[in-house]
Amino acid sequence: MNHNIARYRVIVLSIIFLIVGSSKCPVLLDQLRLNVELCKCLHFTRGQPIPYSLSPALHSERARYHLGINALFAGSLKKSLTYLSEHVRSDRTDKAAGFYLGLTYRRIGDEKSALAIWREVGAGPYFVHRGQKIESIDDMQTAIAVGASEPVTFYSLGDILYGKGRYKDASYAYKQGVTMDSSDGYITWLARGRLQEISENWSEAIAMYQRAIKIESSGAEAYIRAGEIYRNRMGNPNEALKWYVCCAQRIRWMWCYLLAAETERGLNHYDAALDWARQAQRLFPKVSFPLVSIGITWESLNNLGRARLAYLEALRLEPHNIWPSFYLGNIAMRTGNLNEAISYFHQVVNLRPNDPELQLLLGNAYQKAGRFDEAKMTYQRVLQLSPNNKHALAALIDLRK
Repeated sequence: MNHNIARYRVIVLSIIFLIVGSSKCPVLLDQLRLNVELCKCLHFTRGQPIPYSLSPALHSERARYHLGINALFAGSLKKSLTYLSEHVRSDRTDKAAGFYLGLTYRRIGDEKSALAIWREVGAGPYFVHRGQKIESIDDMQTAIAVGASEPVTFYSLGDILYGKGRYKDASYAYKQGVTMDSSDGYITWLARGRLQEISENWSEAIAMYQRAIKIESSGAEAYIRAGEIYRNRMGNPNEALKWYVCCAQRIRWMWCYLLAAETERGLNHYDAALDWARQAQRLFPKVSFPLVSIGITWESLNNLGRARLAYLEALRLEPHNIWPSFYLGNIAMRTGNLNEAISYFHQVVNLRPNDPELQLLLGNAYQKAGRFDEAKMTYQRVLQLSPNNKHALAALIDLRK
């Protein structure tokens, strides 16, 4: 909340009180007091959202809490630690304060105290939720360390590790979950299937996923994993397609349609690929991915005009999806519209600023457009993110000649 918003709320709430009377709106009166205080003395910096509801009333006993939060977001960690510690000692039930106190401890390097306070206030579910949402290994490990050590937490950690190619660590996480899991549930069999995949026992993994589907026929993940084994591990796209089609027919999950389209495209069955993507578009008209799939298929047929129209419509639907801009940039590069390509790649990089491969793409576009200073700066950014990136190193050497 900034001062302008606080002032605006003071004006609006004051008008309400003039009309209906303050005695009829005690909650709004608390809100008015809070915003008046914010206008007078407090400056809040935006921080990470938390799942706890903060009290709207600015009572005197919460002054230390607000001062502590303000100090934390301003980078004054010692002050934040002092204020929040005092507040938490006086109110051990304030989960929000406990969360931020733990965050302060972590930022000053006292991990032991951070974990202790998070364990005390039960912050584990928050870290699980955040870890799953942003695929954060650190958050999932923190959740386990502060007591959220159910099998499902280990399975989620295993899935994130597996997705990042850390198969040995993923195997350890899955095994920890399976060891303590006495159930015969769907997610248990998914974890067992992953363990078989890591060991490259493909037929055993598929058997595990078949077992999972018997338990929960609406579980799309089991179909997807079995299909991926056939397509990417066993080189049998036709068998993979059966799993995707079965998933689409039974569950109507968008990615089943799009994976069927991708598989048909790989078999050069472009009409079938378009059909699957269009079915997905009809079922999910407000989502951009079916249009991206349609565009990729038109590109495969070298119909860049239709591909571009599909990507533009996808971009209109979801401007924050990087893939429409990515493919529009590629088409612009292919057709020699380098400045247009740079514009689209800029959009991509703004959405994923820490991806070295996307930065490299932008650097290549700058270089081809003869904008060498900007190309150098972009390649240097690539090396900051990926110090041994051979493509960026080679490009910088080439630009120095």
